[in-house]
Order: sequence, then C-alpha cells, then structure tokens
Amino acid sequence: AAVTIPILMRLVQEGKLRLEDRVGRFVQGFGVFGKSPITVAHLLNHTSGLAGGVPFHQELMRLNAAERPGILGSKAARQFVLNAVIRT
Repeated sequence: AAVTIPILMRLVQEGKLRLEDRVGRFVQGFGVFGKSPITVAHLLNHTSGLAGGVPFHQELMRLNAAERPGILGSKAARQFVLNAVIRT
C-alpha cells in the first residue's frame, strides 16, 4: 500500500485512471462471478466484498517445491494470482 497509493494517485492526476473506473477495465476477466461493479475505489477502501489477506504465496510455495520449481518471482506466479482472483 505504501507504493500502490502514490502510483494510483499519480495515474489519477494524469487522467489515466479514475477511482470510479471498474477494475475489469484494467484486469481482463475480472468482471466474472458478480465482480463487474467493483471499482478501483472499492479496492482502495476495502469495500469490494473480496476476501482480504488470501495467502496466495502458500500455494505458490507448494508449487515451487513440487511440480513447478522456479515459479516464484516469475510471470507465471503473477498470472497464477490474477487467475485466482478472477475465479473468486
């Protein structure tokens, strides 16, 4: 959050993002399973209805130790987390 907020505020200042924008505008597939109304402001205010503190790292650690060594820190790890959020 210490880095996220200033970056988001810069994007707002530059007109590249509005707090009222739906997250699905930026994250392909995010709007499924009833998440289409969720806005950037909802995420920042923790009012999106999504579960907080999901330990995605635990599954990534398990994958890294078993069938996907090297996944940590990779683009595949990022995609894994995005897919998990989209599925919720």
